[in-house]
Amino acid sequence: MPSSAYAPILHASVPVSLSHSTPSKTLHIPTTTSLTTALFTGSRKRAHDEISGLDEEQYTSNYLATESSIFFRPAEKFPRCLLWRVLEGRKVVEVRSVDLLKEKDNGDEGGLVFRIELSASAMKGGVALADLDGGDGVEVFVLTDAKELITVTLRKDLLARRELPRGFEASSVVGKYLPSGMGFRHAYKMLAATSTEVIVSLNDGGLLRLERSAGESGGIWRETLYGESSWGGTLKGLVKLQRRQTVQFEELELDTSAVVGIAKSPAGGVVWTVGLDHTLKAWSTKTGRVVLQMDMLNEKLERDAQRSSKYVMAAEQGRTIRVVQTPSSGAEDTVSRREEGGRYYIAVHSPREHQFKFYEITPTFSSIDGESVRCSDLHPQAKLIPPIGELMNTNIWHLEDFHVAPGVEMEDSQIWLSARSGAQCQTLMLTIDALDDRETYMQSQFRTGWTAVGPGTLTIDHLRQITDFPGQTSSSSTDPAMTPTERWTSFLFYPERFSTESIETALTVYRKRRKLSGAPSKSLGAGQVCLQERLATAVTSKILLQRSAHDGPDYDKYHAEVHAQWVALYSVLENFHSRRLEPLSLAYDHPSGLAWDVAADFASPVRSTDRLELLCKNPRLLDANLQDNIAPDVVQEVFPEPNGPETALMVLLDAASMLRRALSHDTNDIFSRLARHDAIMYGEDIDHGRLQALCESSDVGREVPTEDYNELEANLAPLEGIAGLSGQLVLSAIDLLDDMVKAKDQSRDLVVCVFGTKASMAIAQQSLQQTEKLILDLLMLLTFFAGDLEEGDLSDDFVDAEESIFRALMVKLRHISLRLWTVSHSYTERSGPEAGPGLTATLYEHFFMSEWDAQSAQVAGDDMATWLTVWNKRWINGLDMYRKWSANTLHIFSMLLQSKLYDLATDFARFLDDSPWSSYVQGRLSLVLADYEAAALSFDHAAEGLSSENKDIIAQLDSASLLSPNEKRFFGDGEARYLQGIATLFSDLKAYSHTGDFASKALRHVHGAGSLEKRLLDIDFRNSQSDSPFQARIDNGVEEVRLMKLKVFRDEIADQLFDALVKTGRFVDAYDALRKTSTENEAENLQQLVAACVKYDAVPTLLDLRFTDEHADTIDAALANLGHKNPASVSKPFHQILYTFRTSRSNFRGAAEVLHEHLGRLRHSADTRYQDPEDETVLQVYLLLINTLACCGKGEEWFLAEPVEGLSETGDARKLITLEDVRRGYAKELDMRSDLVMGRFAVGDEMNVL
Repeated sequence: MPSSAYAPILHASVPVSLSHSTPSKTLHIPTTTSLTTALFTGSRKRAHDEISGLDEEQYTSNYLATESSIFFRPAEKFPRCLLWRVLEGRKVVEVRSVDLLKEKDNGDEGGLVFRIELSASAMKGGVALADLDGGDGVEVFVLTDAKELITVTLRKDLLARRELPRGFEASSVVGKYLPSGMGFRHAYKMLAATSTEVIVSLNDGGLLRLERSAGESGGIWRETLYGESSWGGTLKGLVKLQRRQTVQFEELELDTSAVVGIAKSPAGGVVWTVGLDHTLKAWSTKTGRVVLQMDMLNEKLERDAQRSSKYVMAAEQGRTIRVVQTPSSGAEDTVSRREEGGRYYIAVHSPREHQFKFYEITPTFSSIDGESVRCSDLHPQAKLIPPIGELMNTNIWHLEDFHVAPGVEMEDSQIWLSARSGAQCQTLMLTIDALDDRETYMQSQFRTGWTAVGPGTLTIDHLRQITDFPGQTSSSSTDPAMTPTERWTSFLFYPERFSTESIETALTVYRKRRKLSGAPSKSLGAGQVCLQERLATAVTSKILLQRSAHDGPDYDKYHAEVHAQWVALYSVLENFHSRRLEPLSLAYDHPSGLAWDVAADFASPVRSTDRLELLCKNPRLLDANLQDNIAPDVVQEVFPEPNGPETALMVLLDAASMLRRALSHDTNDIFSRLARHDAIMYGEDIDHGRLQALCESSDVGREVPTEDYNELEANLAPLEGIAGLSGQLVLSAIDLLDDMVKAKDQSRDLVVCVFGTKASMAIAQQSLQQTEKLILDLLMLLTFFAGDLEEGDLSDDFVDAEESIFRALMVKLRHISLRLWTVSHSYTERSGPEAGPGLTATLYEHFFMSEWDAQSAQVAGDDMATWLTVWNKRWINGLDMYRKWSANTLHIFSMLLQSKLYDLATDFARFLDDSPWSSYVQGRLSLVLADYEAAALSFDHAAEGLSSENKDIIAQLDSASLLSPNEKRFFGDGEARYLQGIATLFSDLKAYSHTGDFASKALRHVHGAGSLEKRLLDIDFRNSQSDSPFQARIDNGVEEVRLMKLKVFRDEIADQLFDALVKTGRFVDAYDALRKTSTENEAENLQQLVAACVKYDAVPTLLDLRFTDEHADTIDAALANLGHKNPASVSKPFHQILYTFRTSRSNFRGAAEVLHEHLGRLRHSADTRYQDPEDETVLQVYLLLINTLACCGKGEEWFLAEPVEGLSETGDARKLITLEDVRRGYAKELDMRSDLVMGRFAVGDEMNVL
């Protein structure tokens, strides 16, 4: 049940994860004795197995801080925002920069993470930082449970480093000191007043002050022990007194006077303390004595009553005191009336009734006692009690921390506080004039003036409410294009939503619960399989695809079981994620006016909300009764005018949101998917007919029951119900989606830091998700009206504006979908295979971060909380996606291709329009994916638009420099040149079939390609005429140059076509193309044709070609050359091929030469088959040779036999061989074989049987 008290949300938290620190950026600083003298060249790379298989205890220890806060250095220092946190059982203190912005001239930004490793656990509350006196750096003080004070000095040269230092010596920055004053005492709280002064409160109520001079090491301190009475400084005080009341704090027993809150005066002469006994004290640093002591609420009780009702705080008390010093008014010659004499203020918070007090402190000085004080209660009669219990709807709560941000003269001062009730934690802010002496004003402001900080978009509740959360969607109604596994992995791996370590740990716990094996497979370790694959393997393990009643695969049941396992895994992950969000502290940066919420694994700057966010986050303010309990100045922040336009807008937005929230998650999922699809597909060309189609396909009208309709009517009652809804009001709400503060001309000299980039991306995600939600809310309202209501149910103004409303919403949904896609997808840059994990960034950051600009603007406030919203909203909404949709989408797509992010490019392609350049780049993607048919269609579609003769066309389109300089020459120079470029792309990928197709098309588009030779001859003839006029000769020369260039171009395409046809086995077409275009490479092309025909056993095709005489000679020479190179080839009998080719050309003498050479090789072969008298191979060759020579004609039966390498003697000349010579050789061969058969062998020289 909502509480009667309400704090309007005027600020929003921006959670930024702290998990992502690469090992190459982590500097380990050991403080143990054995390691401080070791040399460290850098941090080792973190093995994947260190996070794979993390159990719950390891994850909690290593990645979730138990204490954390932010230390802010002076405004002129950089880096100035240093976050520290305690990890690993309190044995590691991690320090890193969380600066959002820096001046351009501030030098390099340090990106190192410092891990201070302790030998003993750090004391709770025992970490403090201080700016280095006399130098540029920071001192980190750690007080351990072993009562040892560790001092780590981080100077500018370390803080500003981007890379790990080489030869780093840990002992050079580490100092250790064991305070003697803590020998028999125990530390309770610690304050680092400066880098040379540390104050420690002790369990016996005393204070230990440690001092050193600037420049002295952390191993040298001078101790001063402050105690109010003598018992605290003697051994008697160390003995436990039975009658003395104590407070338990873990294993310590604290005296009731133990100091729980410490603060130091601006001048440094007084230390203010708050004891557990509710006592406020001022200690002189000169004398060590208490110069002022009073009840912290200035209550004066009688001694007897005081004894009986003495209040003692709990030892785990949060912040109790802050010293407040007002800022300068800004005028150099003016002095605040409250600054005279060094006056300042202290604010205290008492857990008794949760009351605040403000005191004005006037310093007094004495030569003997040093600085003393006079304390004046600013509001003695007022009880300043914030209604936190009512605001948080709880009875038990305690204050964790608070800060006071004073204004000039304490006007418009802010109180920031963090309150906790169990697991619930809330950050609140109050603006007051602290010096207003009207008691009713102060009490009223404390009662009604509080505003709240929105929790951000990463809470468990918010994640369950987003549109794309798969946990509340039934598996049967999910997007048919995505499986449950794909939907869940998309949700879980949304950038910066869940840390890799938390997912790894959840996977380990889930495996144990399901009793699955630890490794994903027997052959691969976890480190070799990506996390997404291991998640999918674990979830789908032990789930079988069964058959349905219709004897087919039961995919519905399978998906339902898989979905159920994902829900079980997510329930484990939710636990770890909620622990990451566990609040630890509230920090406030006074120079910039920016508050920070610090959690176990997040640091969240707190920004102001913009106009749209005010309306969306505060619908409860529509309750007039509730407004009466809220301060008017707070209500005015949301509603500048009573019943003004903001009220009507809030009514509309809240009613639309309530309607969509009332529908089931499945209905919302279907509606959102259909709406996004139509918005992306149709864009600005969408017509009113798509509204009715959307209504019918999503069936929204049927899903809205009567109760929800009545509730909608009631919610719109302030606007006179549904019938009174104005179309102009809806259009005003749509205009508000892109509302941003107008910028001035000048920009500040600020650049975004690494952590600031993450914060900007988090703000972008917050803003875009909220904007999409509002668009879908209004679109569903419009769809419901269009499908379920009659025209008479709506106002004429709304009906007339319906089409404009629909088109405006769909156009904005299209652009928001694009932006959301870029912020929801990331990639990791890798500099090399051994470089380790690279920088992971969202695509929005990668493509548009350079557009971020800190432009001045006219805004109400001048604090960083306001500027953080203004600058980032201008960056998000200022990018011109409307007029430059095509250019921006094509640029992103081209960059994805250039970065080889092909999966992302495939998914992004739906945002591209139907332009020629769009078709071309999509064709390039299809090429990479080896979908050559789709690529060819895309390239054909783009041909006309990209081939028009305009040399500047590519310079205008290729903003991402996707094309190489060589590729750019194919555009804007005619269709033939463009098609040649496409053929080249296919050729580079060895897709020769498509190379041939595009080269053939290109050749057809070469004007006059078939008559070039004739036209060149005509020009030569005209130039040869002696009576040719001089001007004609010039014109002929120009034409000849043009034709020669055209011939070179044609020949390039022809050679490309020929090469492709040959490599795809289309030899007839290849030779036909070669005959039509005579090129300089003709001989080489013919040789290529011969080699290909022989290689692919297409000799019959080669022989069937009708070669010209000139070509035939080239083919003959090519075949002869192949035969000479491969004389002993068995698989390719070149002698047969050449013999057949020559006989087919009636070249019988040449054929006889081939047979004669082959005969010689057979007779000298080492193959014993040919030596067998029964083998007739040699005899058959003789007969074929005789017949071939006989075909030469009478008197022509001869040929010249060339010497054959390996068969002829050196120096042999060619010989004339006649038909008679062959016949004699044949007869001699027959006689020799007969003798061998009869056993008659020749003697001596006659014995050469071979």
